[in-house]
Amino acid sequence: MSQNFRWKYNEMQDGNPANESAGDTDVTGDNYNSGSHTRNICFVLADGNRLFLNYGYLVSGEYLPEDRKIVLSFTSHTITLAGIYFEKLFYDLMQGLPRQLVCMDARYNSADEKKNPVVNEIIIHEK
Repeated sequence: MSQNFRWKYNEMQDGNPANESAGDTDVTGDNYNSGSHTRNICFVLADGNRLFLNYGYLVSGEYLPEDRKIVLSFTSHTITLAGIYFEKLFYDLMQGLPRQLVCMDARYNSADEKKNPVVNEIIIHEK
């Protein structure tokens, strides 16, 4: 028998007998950690209001680099995102990775030197 053999009894007492990599254990992150059958995206507006929509109802997305916008068309809503460095965000949205998009004030755009996507405006239109 291996010297590294351990029973999972200690993990059961801690409330986590399963492998942590088997599911989404990080509920505070910006992206999903692993695959799942149901995924939602939450839009956090500047005033603190939130709306989540299911990725399953995302019909199309359009990236407009000249206007610095992404337009997402869901079956019930049209979401327009305005900001900077959106190319990576657009491809992440295609894969259904972002868990939430938070609207940030434009005066903080220069603070991010890594050129990460920054959403400055979220416009929600109900169909």
